[in-house]
Amino acid sequence: MSLKSNLVTRKLVLVGVMAALMSVAAFVRIPIPPVAISLQSLVVLLSGLVLGPWLGAASQIVYILLGLMGLPVFTAGGGLSYLFKPSFGYLLGFIPAAWLIGRSFHPQQKAEKKKLLGVAILAHLVIYAIGLPYLYISLRFFAGTPVPFLTLLKTGFLIFLPGDILKSIFFVAVGQRLAGHHTLASFRESC
Repeated sequence: MSLKSNLVTRKLVLVGVMAALMSVAAFVRIPIPPVAISLQSLVVLLSGLVLGPWLGAASQIVYILLGLMGLPVFTAGGGLSYLFKPSFGYLLGFIPAAWLIGRSFHPQQKAEKKKLLGVAILAHLVIYAIGLPYLYISLRFFAGTPVPFLTLLKTGFLIFLPGDILKSIFFVAVGQRLAGHHTLASFRESC
């Protein structure tokens, strides 16, 4: 095999591994009444940091496509009907969130806590910027349930905020160790 073909194979495997981690993260839930918070957005952040912007986003696309093809990788199963689930917009938000994280960090750059935290929060906001309107559209037009704005904000954003803050803090701790590390730098450059 040529060097180029080895690199392409390596990239495909890494994207697949991160998509598999997303599938596992969907079922690792932290119960915080009245909801359970999955670890998916943490894996989204890590996929961007480890794989870079394009491969990190690609891993999220592969994950979503696998779920839409019917594999039970989403928190409530899979299949094309998931397009009509109120939570599907959050899944779509994973793609630009992973890209944003990957784009924000150069592989040879040591990441500061403030920057890691700021970008993690921004990535979560990107997920909500796509997820909340989709939630509203899904409830209003697919389910025929009009939802007041404050209820939408509470059930689709505020309730998840404590978990996202915890995941962002964990990302900072892990990200600081990874970002700027020689192994990650050579890994991302080879991708």
